[in-house]
Amino acid sequence: MNVLVTSISNKIPMLKAVRHALERSSDCGVLFGADADSECLGVYFVDQFWLCPRLHEGFIDELLQYCLKNRISVIFPSRDGELKYLAIHKEKLRQHQIYVMISAVDAVQFSLDKLLFCKKLQTEGFPAIPTFLQYEIGYEAAEYSIVEPRTIGHITFEHEAYVVKERFGAGARLAGIQISADRLDHYIRNMEHPVIQPFIEGKEYSVDMYVSDRQVVGSVVRQRVQVVNGESRITQTVRHEKLERLCMRLSELYEFHGHIMFQVIQDAKEQFHVIECNCRFGGASTLSVAAGLDSFYWFMQECAGITVNQLEFKRAEREIMLLRHPEDYLL
Repeated sequence: MNVLVTSISNKIPMLKAVRHALERSSDCGVLFGADADSECLGVYFVDQFWLCPRLHEGFIDELLQYCLKNRISVIFPSRDGELKYLAIHKEKLRQHQIYVMISAVDAVQFSLDKLLFCKKLQTEGFPAIPTFLQYEIGYEAAEYSIVEPRTIGHITFEHEAYVVKERFGAGARLAGIQISADRLDHYIRNMEHPVIQPFIEGKEYSVDMYVSDRQVVGSVVRQRVQVVNGESRITQTVRHEKLERLCMRLSELYEFHGHIMFQVIQDAKEQFHVIECNCRFGGASTLSVAAGLDSFYWFMQECAGITVNQLEFKRAEREIMLLRHPEDYLL
């Protein structure tokens, strides 16, 4: 069973986790990595590297031919920008016994569009963090000038601070956090599709899950102890059954498959505010793998014919902390 990880960039922990899963499979194969940058660090952590073209309309045919030539049967996407494309074309690959760990198209679209995500959750009665376009909270779309806050539906935007982020894609690397009202226009001007949310203080959680056939095989809750540029630098596993139950219900909204992750804030009143969903393996999701959420191995097992009911989740008894830091690698 040969495996391909796309857009490997510098995702070294993910590559190590995939390799570990591959080495435990009964038919241990070759780990391939693909990226449009020939100088990315991931080159040194795969067995074979494919300098692939950037995503374009005919990319699926090139990907198919590469997989057939190299007998690749499993693909693990790793970048937001390729998720919807691979979800659209995964059936074409499946016809050639090439399987992509990706959710259905509508599930991917739901996770990538923060405004759609908010509206869907609110419609279904889930506690989504309020999300608005700039003109919906009192902005003149043409001039981005501040006007008096006003009520939108049952929510009045009169907060002391806001979060500004791109509407499409997961992560908050380019987001403006805890921004005062008089600074919102500065951030909005530098974004392509900005959305605005109230800044809510509280505990930040990520909930990693593996889902197959609308069935949650396992889930691990991580508390984001220290966050830098939208990524967890220090994170630790915690027991939080109430939050797990909430995310399990959220996973039933669409046809998710494989590894997904919900991000949630719990405020001082212990109320949940669901921020977003990622249909891919997260930067610190390796902690959940260490805690027993064996997403890569489970997917390879399913591709080999194991049914979802045969997958077994054994959560680590002790809680684990992950510290993400630069490390030298000697060749």
